[in-house]
Amino acid sequence: MSAKLVELEIQTLVPESIGGIPIVVRRIDLPAKDLSAIAGSIAEKGGVALLAGSGESVRVVLASGDPRVNAGEIIGQVCGLLGGKGGGKPTLAQGGGPDAGQLDLALKVGKERIISSING
Repeated sequence: MSAKLVELEIQTLVPESIGGIPIVVRRIDLPAKDLSAIAGSIAEKGGVALLAGSGESVRVVLASGDPRVNAGEIIGQVCGLLGGKGGGKPTLAQGGGPDAGQLDLALKVGKERIISSING
């Protein structure tokens, strides 16, 4: 069931193209494992995905298929806005925080950081 949901989300996502790079910044209320699978599929195609899901706390996953976008650096700031922390590698990072009220702001800031990384 989980795999079918992930596949459905991947098929329905429409990336925004920034500097020729497909970018997806969205809230998808699925478990972190599923968010990672969706984000990873976008990164495999050279894109960048910042996905967040909310439950008892907010989960955030950032996958980058572009060397200019360092997921590990950006995730810390995004999760900090949520009152939590995150980390990872340049290609895949995750984290979260308890403050779901800041989720829209955190996604906006994350997208701005991704765009500024691409535009150098």
